[in-house]
Amino acid sequence: MAAARKAARLRPELVSARDTLAKLYLQAGKDELAVQESRESFRYDPDDQVALYHLIVGLRKTGHKTELPALLKRLAELREKATREEGEHNRYKLVEQPDPGESQK
Repeated sequence: MAAARKAARLRPELVSARDTLAKLYLQAGKDELAVQESRESFRYDPDDQVALYHLIVGLRKTGHKTELPALLKRLAELREKATREEGEHNRYKLVEQPDPGESQK
């Protein structure tokens, strides 16, 4: 936890350190701190699904449920976008090559 805190302090924009710190806070039962770190991480990267997930979990644990519907909708949108982008990235293109016999005609 100390290493993640130090990394987040030295490089506030390093969302992976903040995500790790939020996860550790949730595991330790420090839910309010997890919410704070998740919000900070989400501020630097609004598409960070991990930060958003930790924020949702932290808010549920602390009883602050008014934001949850909008956050859950945002998480679903981000997951759909990531799935779509992964599909585009993994799609292959069929390339037709001329038949070697046709070039002799």
